[in-house]
Amino acid sequence: MVSPDGRQIKLSSKGKSGANASVVNLLRSIQELQVAPKGKKLLEKHKDVIDILKTIEQDGHTGAPLKLAVDYKMITAEEAGEILNLKSAGPNDQIQFKSKHLNSLYQSRKPKDWSKVIPLEHMLSVIAYAVADHVNNNTNFGQAASEILNHSALVQMYTEATESKDTITITGFRAVYPSDTVSGVLLDASKAYMSTQGKGNFTFKILKNGAKESDLNPVDNLSDEPKAELSTQDLDRVSGQRSSVKAAPEPERLGSEKSLGRRRR
Repeated sequence: MVSPDGRQIKLSSKGKSGANASVVNLLRSIQELQVAPKGKKLLEKHKDVIDILKTIEQDGHTGAPLKLAVDYKMITAEEAGEILNLKSAGPNDQIQFKSKHLNSLYQSRKPKDWSKVIPLEHMLSVIAYAVADHVNNNTNFGQAASEILNHSALVQMYTEATESKDTITITGFRAVYPSDTVSGVLLDASKAYMSTQGKGNFTFKILKNGAKESDLNPVDNLSDEPKAELSTQDLDRVSGQRSSVKAAPEPERLGSEKSLGRRRR
């Protein structure tokens, strides 16, 4: 929904699950909060989190994980420069860093097939996953991002109803603002960082109504390495059981003898 002043009002069904969101979603919420005094105070309170989001947006796929890793003293600026030198390296090149630390990090990630690895993307994946873990486990990112989303244009709406044997009666609706729907936000590297290719920036797992990361759909994170398409076997592997979904029978052609119950005249 779009309000008269042009702000986007988010709609979400109430369920114990979550979804992935881009940095654009969170930055849009920040822009909305800047127009109100209470919103500005909230943004000042969580300046460190906003800085993370701006780094992801401005520095992009390659620069963001390296910049954040340097900020968190996970690597040095010189080591970040060494990683960028991998831009011209291919799968058949022997990778050897001056830094023993980088050599150790590079070998710590085990791809399915080293012959398909793009060295720069492989190393970025190592760094990006480590950065995401650090942010999720050692900062207040999740709490702060949740508070920002709950105070933006997000309104909880509860349907109040009664149920009898065969009838559901809606008695009213109850709105809650600020919302408490978003109960956690996790920085996620799995959608953008792979050893064989790179695509886009960090995303965010938005947890709702007390959901945990384990409550998310496992199909969203089948593997580090992308497949051309998702097969029935992939889905069965994730769920641990054969799929019970079957194709519906082909509908009868309109006007056929079977559909009419008699021969056509």
